[in-house]
Amino acid sequence: MVHHTKAMKDDYKTLTRLLFDICLLKKGPQDLRLTERTKKLAIISYFFVGTVLLSIDGPLDEAVIKAFIEAIMLMFFMFALLTFYSFPKRFGQSITALFGTGAIFSIISLPFMFMLSALDEQQSTAGLAGLAGLAVFLLVCWSFAVMGHIIREATQTSLTLSLLLTFCYLYLSYQFINLIYPLAA
Repeated sequence: MVHHTKAMKDDYKTLTRLLFDICLLKKGPQDLRLTERTKKLAIISYFFVGTVLLSIDGPLDEAVIKAFIEAIMLMFFMFALLTFYSFPKRFGQSITALFGTGAIFSIISLPFMFMLSALDEQQSTAGLAGLAGLAVFLLVCWSFAVMGHIIREATQTSLTLSLLLTFCYLYLSYQFINLIYPLAA
């Protein structure tokens, strides 16, 4: 049992290291050693952290549904894209990379989002809100670049096209979720 636990811990360390390398654009989804445990860990992490992030500004039940819809949309988008480019066998690695790096970016952004939420209620420290907002903006830009990188590696397309596809996905997913849960005016 102890040996099994150590092996799992080493697997998670290796996965985390690889995901950080993907975030730094040093590696791609093809570098992931795919196991069922790896896929499940990435999906569960993405869904859980996404739910926490979305619950900052809304009810928990709504956050769970939004996180679930977004995860399903991301899987569908990636599957359709990889099928279109004749690389459907890359789906597991690609989605694991997207979910894993997405979870990392969400975890990193959590403190800034909590800070923005708390500062919004206080409305007294615009400087801190500006810095937290800038940090979130930079994380979103970085995350956008990483998603484009993963799509480029998975589909073997140009960086320009992969960034355009990333933008299209993010725009469409935002619009779809906004259709279901309209923003308060």
